[in-house]
Amino acid sequence: MANEGQSQQHTGTQPCGTERSELNRETQHRPFFLLSGMGADERVFAPQKEEFPWLIVPGWITPVRGESLPDYAKRFAEKIDPGVPCIIGGASFGGMLAVEMIPHLQVDACILIGSVSHPSQLPAIVRWVRPFEFMTRIVPYKFLQLATRIIVKVFDDFLSTHNRTILEQAQNSEATFFRWAVRALVYWKKETKDPPGKIYHIHGENDPLLPSGNLEPDEIVENGWHVISLRNGEKVNRFIQRVMDETRHSPSLSS
Repeated sequence: MANEGQSQQHTGTQPCGTERSELNRETQHRPFFLLSGMGADERVFAPQKEEFPWLIVPGWITPVRGESLPDYAKRFAEKIDPGVPCIIGGASFGGMLAVEMIPHLQVDACILIGSVSHPSQLPAIVRWVRPFEFMTRIVPYKFLQLATRIIVKVFDDFLSTHNRTILEQAQNSEATFFRWAVRALVYWKKETKDPPGKIYHIHGENDPLLPSGNLEPDEIVENGWHVISLRNGEKVNRFIQRVMDETRHSPSLSS
């Protein structure tokens, strides 16, 4: 698949303004940001980073205690704002955060990869677990990390490369952010209306966490599960390229 032009590989996860300016000048691409899921990191977008080398997967900023998803999104947008029209998006929780960042950036397109754009689209179980959210602050996070290490060690010979990568990301995730993200998700209240223009959405047909039956995505990945950026990377990349082509001269969603 032909990309928008020649580019240099960018490996940083928390780009500063100087890096962004140099990157944009050298590649002549619109800045392109994807946000990972709750217990994931930039490895979840390995196929996308290979296909779109100018892709930036920014590292999380430290949440403020009790901070809402919209408030965190505003601070996060201020940190990564390239000052020019850009494409943002994310997988799972990262997509929800990307939607909340739209009012604070010059967004040409927002790409949801196995995610939702509004809390009303979350499965009912999210509302059911709300009274038990406090348990994420009580149960030691190391238990989860230990459990994933045991799974990887015991079932290593049976795990696919994708599944092993997902479990390794869970092992390396940060407890403070994870606990905040769970609370922000279950208490998510969208404070702004969807912006004029289209939010682009691709979703796995058999997603067990965010069932596709509750949604109306632009594209359904047949037999796709939750982490389609990894498991169905080629299809996701084609979808992203189509979005880039269709929005090349579009006015920003947030303008």
